[in-house]
Amino acid sequence: GIRNPLRDRRLRLADLVGEYLTYLASKTESTMDDQIVKLVARTLKLFAVLTGVILAAQNLGFNVVSQLDGGKTAMENAIRAYGEQLARSKGVGLFYYAGHGVQLEWRNYMVPVDADLMRAADVPVQTLDVESVIDAFKAAGNRMNIVVLDACRDNPFAGASSGKGLAQM
Repeated sequence: GIRNPLRDRRLRLADLVGEYLTYLASKTESTMDDQIVKLVARTLKLFAVLTGVILAAQNLGFNVVSQLDGGKTAMENAIRAYGEQLARSKGVGLFYYAGHGVQLEWRNYMVPVDADLMRAADVPVQTLDVESVIDAFKAAGNRMNIVVLDACRDNPFAGASSGKGLAQM
C-alpha cells in the first residue's frame, strides 16, 4: 500500500519521545514514573494517528471541524460551526467524540477539559449534553448523521439518578 511519510515521521517522533521518557524513568526509583511514561507514550501515538486521520480526511475533500482538548466554549463553537457547515453542504454528518462522558438522569454529557465537576449539579452547567450535537444535526436538515461516543464509563455521580456508562439514545 501507499505509505504517508508525514504520518510515519509523527509516529517515529512519538516513539522516540516515548523511548526517551522510558530511559529517564529507568533512572528513578519510583514505579509511578513507569506507569506515567506508558500513558504518555500511548497518548502521543494516539495524537499522531488522530492528526493523521484529520489531515487525510481534509486532503480527500472532507469538511472537517476538529477540536482537540477543548474547553466548553470551544466545543460549543465547534459543534455550532459543524452544524452550519453541514447545513450548507447537506452531506453526511459524522461526529466523533473521544474523552470523558457522564450520564446523569438518563442524559449523556461530554466533559470538556475545563470542567471541574464536584457534584452532580455541576454536570449540566459545565459539560455539553450530547443532545446538542443531535440538535445541530437536526437543524442542518441533511439526510444521514452518525454520532460516535468513545467515552470512558466512570461515573462519579452514579447514585444521582444515573447508572454506570452512558444512557441509551
